[in-house]
Parts: sequence; C-alpha cells; structure tokens
Amino acid sequence: MPGEPIADCAASAVEPRSAGGLGAPLAHARDVGNHGVDGTGDGGDLHRCVFGGKGLVRRLHGPRLFVSATLVRRVCWNDGRMVRDFLPSDQHAVRKLVLDGLRDRWGAAFDASFNGDLDDITSSWVDRGAEVVVIEVDGAIVATGMLTPAAGRTGEIVRMSVAGTHRRQGLGRRVVDALVAKAREQGLTEVIVLTDTPWTSAVALYLACGFEETGRDKTDTHFSLALG
Repeated sequence: MPGEPIADCAASAVEPRSAGGLGAPLAHARDVGNHGVDGTGDGGDLHRCVFGGKGLVRRLHGPRLFVSATLVRRVCWNDGRMVRDFLPSDQHAVRKLVLDGLRDRWGAAFDASFNGDLDDITSSWVDRGAEVVVIEVDGAIVATGMLTPAAGRTGEIVRMSVAGTHRRQGLGRRVVDALVAKAREQGLTEVIVLTDTPWTSAVALYLACGFEETGRDKTDTHFSLALG
C-alpha cells in the first residue's frame, strides 16, 4: 500500500567510545527495527547525538558523559520517502527549509536575524536535549520538525516546516507522528505545540494528528496531546 513503512534503513553502529572519537563498525549491532518511530526502545536519560555522521547515544551521569553504540534511525516508505534523525551535515538544508517556510508565512515582514538558533542546530537544539527529524526525498530534505523538552514530562514540537514543493502530501503528519513516537519513547506524558491562528493549514494538521485545542486568540493557537 503506498505510503506504508517498508524498511528500517538504519546506518551501521559504532563501538562505545569517548565523545572525542569514533570506533570501528560493530559486527553484531543491536536490531532497533523502527526504533523511534513506532514508540519502542530505550527511554530514561538517553539523549541522541551524532559524531562524524554516525548515530550515538550519550548517557548523562553527573558531570561525566558516556557514549554507547546505537544506530542513526531511518524508516523508509514504499513511496521513496524516508524519515530519519538530523545529522550535522543537514545543517544548511534544514536551516534553509525552516527559514523559507517562515518567509512564505510572513512575506516582507520576515527577518532571518531573529532566528539565530538555526545557525547551529546541533548546539542550539540537539545538545540541549531536542530530537530533530527530517524527511528526505531523492536525497533532498523536504520536511523537518523538532521535539524539545518542556516543563515536567512534557515535550514541545517546534520548528516544523515542509518545503513548498512538497506540501499537501502528508509529510507534515509524518514528521508529527515521528516526534510523538519519540516522546512516547522518552516516557513523556504530554506533547504541546503552538502555531499561528491565521495559519489554518497548521491548525488543521495538529487537529488531524489528534491534538486538542487548549487555547486560542487572534495570534496564537495552543494544542496538547496526552500520551497514554
């Protein structure tokens, strides 16, 4: 059936090593299946990061940092599209994608200088606990979104964007679904999101994804999704 996930396209794992270097590929990497997309896998204090294009997990324990082997998670659909974790090499493409979406929304009023967090997504978001996913089509990144820690056991979806050439194809929902699955994986109990009230397509997206509207004014609409 078109649009169904057909394979986990995870990259090879690497040996546990300090944050300063990478090890050789492991002969027997743990099979993660659709880890991070179907909501299964490890939670707790695991926080994904990337070094040299390989996916690693770092476990925070007091002032010490431990790096253990896992996989950069990728899930493919039979329509040729793939959702995967952000890599540092995606920096330019993701920054441009988000800024282009804001420019489309705000027109002449848009000012890229107010979005300095996008100049280094790894430092601004990933290193601070955010999950960042992208959708790739024929080697091009066409959709992205982030899940960042909020108060308590809540995560917040931010920086959602879909390329103008790929809108109305269900990619926004795929990004939201992947981020919600990551929230479940982490043991979060709620996901929240804020969007512009006049941006009716975004409002419709979150309602279609099962979010409930929790507040609205002429500027902003707030949504919440309780995770059972």
